[in-house]
Amino acid sequence: MTETPAETADRLYGRRTRPGEEASLEATIARASAAIVARLRPGIPTVSVFHFGALDLFPGTLAIWVRTATDPERDALLADPKFPDKLRAQLGAAGYPAECLGFVGFTAQSDETVDRDYGGNWYYAVK
Repeated sequence: MTETPAETADRLYGRRTRPGEEASLEATIARASAAIVARLRPGIPTVSVFHFGALDLFPGTLAIWVRTATDPERDALLADPKFPDKLRAQLGAAGYPAECLGFVGFTAQSDETVDRDYGGNWYYAVK
């Protein structure tokens, strides 16, 4: 049996966002972001987290970025092969839909790199 376009989208992105769910997803992401920062701040005092995605369409389109001041801080995070899994666990513990967690992307970037390679413009760094 052939998938409908909606079924294909649900398979590719986790599932569609339910009516009225976007605000709840944003609150969940805020809780997870605070937990991630609290976990990382002892070793990286200036760490912050930001996110983007088409949450109004699919919770699975979420991308979470950890922002550090220096390249070595970023490199230390990315050197840990469990880095995405640890962040995914924080997001799940905050209540993000389990069926969407596997689609969420995680990475880290430093202000040093953005300043040097993108003239300080995070928009171009992320794009």
